[in-house]
Amino acid sequence: MMTPPETTPGTTGSDLHLQLDGALLHLHLGEGLEELAGTLAHLWEHVVVPAGEREPDIVLDLVAPGEQRKGAVIVPPSGAATAYVVSGLITRKLIARRAGTRLMLHAGTIQHPDLGVVTLIGPSGAGKSTATRTLAAAGRYLSDELTILDPSDLRITGYPKPVSLGTGPGRDKGDLALPDLGLIPAHAAPAPDIMVVLRREQDCNGSGAVRRLPLGEALAAVVPQTSSLWELPDGLGILTGLLTRTGGAVEVRYTESAQLAELLSELPPALHSPHAPLPAPQAAMAPGPGLLQAAPTAQALAVEGGVFALDQRRAVHLPGLSGLVWEILRTDGPLTLADTIQTVVAELGEDPASGDIVTRVLEGLVASRWVIRG
Repeated sequence: MMTPPETTPGTTGSDLHLQLDGALLHLHLGEGLEELAGTLAHLWEHVVVPAGEREPDIVLDLVAPGEQRKGAVIVPPSGAATAYVVSGLITRKLIARRAGTRLMLHAGTIQHPDLGVVTLIGPSGAGKSTATRTLAAAGRYLSDELTILDPSDLRITGYPKPVSLGTGPGRDKGDLALPDLGLIPAHAAPAPDIMVVLRREQDCNGSGAVRRLPLGEALAAVVPQTSSLWELPDGLGILTGLLTRTGGAVEVRYTESAQLAELLSELPPALHSPHAPLPAPQAAMAPGPGLLQAAPTAQALAVEGGVFALDQRRAVHLPGLSGLVWEILRTDGPLTLADTIQTVVAELGEDPASGDIVTRVLEGLVASRWVIRG
């Protein structure tokens, strides 16, 4: 039974209280947003709770255009697009609350009777929401957008928001209620059994393709789809543990979401990629003229054939020679160009083009700001 929006005593407008990720979110909608309040009450019906006497953990105050209230967000009075915008505001509030305490992925997650707990990762346009909806129809739905994991045991707290799907001729996104899609929400699940990197293609020979990703490649695909990873102590190590415990991330190239259950039913053998944490270069004074040093990073990891480094708001996979040069400057820098070349030659052996090759690699690292030149 849908809980109708309440009216806040002494104010105009409507209130909704949502129980999400262990937090009580107070959503206040000002005068003129009654239609929107009804829409949101339907979309979030499965997490609407009575206000009670508990103080809310999160407050989101919305007002209609033309209204002003300190701290309030102005939104259009109705429409599917507005409900979708509000979902985004709620998601960002939860992310801000959990930054530094949870591993958070921009990913859909479902609990499937045959596949187990499946987390679906991919950039915008990869089809996360459609894939999540399709797979969740046979099981339970945890989220199509934000997967929240406890860093200690990787258990998942569900965020069963309305599903965001393209609607109308322009394919603008809008939210759809779980009951309207026949989906059953789940509020918790064990750690993922399968980590999927989605690659939707117009034509993948009809049948699709599945492969395990080496750790460095998997991190390069997954880290951009995390939130505040650098704020989580040992966030890169925790994410690596998640990927390795599932046997390595699975890249799935597909055309239609209906293919996914069959593609995931027969996975390639587990891939065990060697890795080791590295002391990350810390902030330091700029190197002297003509010297080179590795840029400060939050966390770093040695992976097979290279290095993966994480900084605030960016990350990089440095394979092969790029990783070796960065590692030399991390451990021995600041160094001159000549000393860097000499150290590389000592590691790999002499080559007539060593100087030119290392110089080109360094130019690329400096241009991308992973190496600082004085």
